[in-house]
Amino acid sequence: MKNTSKVLGIAVIIAAIALSALSMTGCTEPEPDPVVESITVTPPTTTTYIVGDTLDTTGMVVTANYDDGSTMTVTDYTTDFDSTTGGTKTVTVTYGGFSDTFTVIIIAPYIITYNNTLSPYTVTKDGTSLGNNTTLQNAIDAIRTNAAGANCVIKFDDGTNANGLVVGDDYLSFRNISSGTWGAVTLTGKITANRASSYDGTIYINSGISVTSKAWIENANTDISARAVYNNGTLNIIGGTIIGSYGIYNYSGTVNISGGTISISEANYTYGSAVYNSSSGTINITGGTITSTITSTTTNTSVYNSSSGTINISGGTITAESGYAVRNTGTGGIINITGGTITASTGYAVYTLTNSTTNITGGTITGRRYPSS
Repeated sequence: MKNTSKVLGIAVIIAAIALSALSMTGCTEPEPDPVVESITVTPPTTTTYIVGDTLDTTGMVVTANYDDGSTMTVTDYTTDFDSTTGGTKTVTVTYGGFSDTFTVIIIAPYIITYNNTLSPYTVTKDGTSLGNNTTLQNAIDAIRTNAAGANCVIKFDDGTNANGLVVGDDYLSFRNISSGTWGAVTLTGKITANRASSYDGTIYINSGISVTSKAWIENANTDISARAVYNNGTLNIIGGTIIGSYGIYNYSGTVNISGGTISISEANYTYGSAVYNSSSGTINITGGTITSTITSTTTNTSVYNSSSGTINISGGTITAESGYAVRNTGTGGIINITGGTITASTGYAVYTLTNSTTNITGGTITGRRYPSS
């Protein structure tokens, strides 16, 4: 008969040795994986949209919070963002069965269409007609009165016409008069004019009015003074396309360019400027593409400071096939270049006369300079 006490004693000793060895090697019972118990959402930078826009997640951060106190940024989340209708809306972000929210504003645009009748310019909003108008300016004034100083979006055409809104020699003027004042205006869609006057363009912006454009704005006239946008207020270019003998003519106003494409019309081969700064105007270029691709003349300029105003270039792409990419000739005019890419193929990348000042502390400049140093 075996000595069971002795066997048990040996087993206890072996177990103790094993436990001691495990302890010495640092092996312990594995901890359970942390479990998500909530999420936190930092809203995106952009929280105001136009009907039909998609969610811009730039600046948006979704953080998963775990039961052990740890956190982790996650990207495989879902949202219920919906811009099919206007209004203030709550966006729900979901991850791992948990959710958090933020608020956005969806703006329904005023849509101007042309219907070729005696009162051809129709204004609609949210599918409801606000009436027909005999001129484009009547339509704009009707929107201003209806908006009553609030921020609004104006869309040229409803998207069914590939050419957008073609207005001949007409033009659109933003001004504040007694029948109503503008809030901040955003332009979308496409509008093309054939306007020759040197005092306005396809779009004319008066002092004290702020217009932000994501639209295609074109002046198809071949006249030397044909302007796509004449600005004497505040103009923000964040996207879209602008084309004219002068793409943007800035007179004593402020232009901020962060996106979009601005160019000189190929139809005008005599003289032109994609972005022209007159009088005491200020232009700030942080992005976008500004270009002159015309090779048949040496007088075209992509960015031109002609008077005592100031142009600040810290980003964007400015190019010229011939002529000048950046030109500064105004008495007391100042151009500050701290960034961006400036290129000239056969003309001058940067050209400065002695009565003006160009300060270059950054950016990438390829091509000739005047003075050469």
